[in-house]
Parts: sequence; structure tokens; C-alpha cells
Amino acid sequence: MKRTAMLVALMLSALIGWKSAWAASSEENRDERTVLLEVTPLGLHPATLLAFPMVGAGVYLGKNWLIGAEYGSHTYSLDTGSNNGKVDGTFTNQGISARWFPGTNSFNLGLAVNQRSWDVNFKYTITSSLPGLGDIPVKAKLKTDAIVPAFIVGNQWMTDFGMVIGLDWVILSAPASTSVTGSYDLGILSALTTQADRNEANKQLKDGGDYLNMVSGFPGLLVLNIGYAF
Repeated sequence: MKRTAMLVALMLSALIGWKSAWAASSEENRDERTVLLEVTPLGLHPATLLAFPMVGAGVYLGKNWLIGAEYGSHTYSLDTGSNNGKVDGTFTNQGISARWFPGTNSFNLGLAVNQRSWDVNFKYTITSSLPGLGDIPVKAKLKTDAIVPAFIVGNQWMTDFGMVIGLDWVILSAPASTSVTGSYDLGILSALTTQADRNEANKQLKDGGDYLNMVSGFPGLLVLNIGYAF
């Protein structure tokens, strides 16, 4: 968090220092550009960080509108903190957005819709309902999808030569719809398990998927975008 705050402070200081050297405003520069290519290197936003590196492209419709798309995917290991659960797999974040500059130089309001998916191997344990059997290891494959709409409040500055620096101060979001599919394997102890054990294994699997979808929809703060417009 300290690193993010320092980078944001440096960026704003640089923008203030550069402003006097700009011949045109960001609003005027937007009106002269059509295509934007950008990356999102950091921010206090789980969906952005987990899918690093996020890349995006957009089209300026005059000086007041920007239509864009973004994509990121990353393979990782995650400890869910639930019954020593482990996740190894891939998180993918892709979406479309529209930003409106309401007659302003850099301030903008945005709407976005993203599909965020996890494709993972999930390991956890359940406690057998049979006395003396103890913990049973479970291996599972899990696929989750979340459709996440978001409302964005940000600023975006553009230099005369096309460099673009954007900062999304707040991203308000929550999953609008989710799905969880998967399968589990109780291994060599499968023949000794009861229906209650299998119900518990299925519940743990679904709870893991629900947790991942919840992470997909977390809101964000101070998301930095850097790009070039031409």
C-alpha cells in the first residue's frame, strides 16, 4: 500500500510539473487522438492484481467518450484459509468499459462489465462422519465464472505527444451473476465414506467456488493506467 501511495504521489507531482509545458489541455488532446493502448501495472484491486499483467485498448469518440476493452490472465497458487485448502490454477479477467468526460479536462465517470473466471485444481480436507477415520483428503477440479459490473470515478491526463496516465480513484463493483461447476475425488478412502461425507465434500467445493467469485467482485481503489494514444 505504501508503494502504491508513493507512486500515485509521484505521478501527481509529475503531472503538476508537466502541466505548464503542455501547449494543449488533456481535453483538447483527446479530441486529436483516436486509439488508446494501455497497461495497468498496479492498484488496490484484487481482480487487477490477480490477472496481472492487464492490458487494454480503447477508442476515443471525440473528447467526451472513451470506449475500451481489457484482458489479463495469470497462473498462480492461492491459500484459501479454509481447511488448509489450496488452489492452483488460472484467473482470467476480461471486460468492456465506457468512460464519459462530462465537459471536463481529465475527470471522468465510467461503467464497466467484466467476466472473471477461475480454472483451478482445488485441494482440501473433510472430517469423516465415521469414528476413527479422521480427516479425508479431497482433490477437486473447479471452474467459476462471475459477471461483474462496476462504476468508476477517475482522472485521465494526456500529453501533447500522446502519453496517457489514468488514475481510477474508486471502482465500485459486485458480482451480478455467478456460476460454480466442478468435480471431486475422495481417493482410496472413497469406499469408506458415507453420504454425509460426500455432502460435506460437495459443500466445501461449492464454498470454495463462492469464495473465489466473491474475490472476483471486490471493489478497488487507486488503480493506475499508463498508455499511449495516437
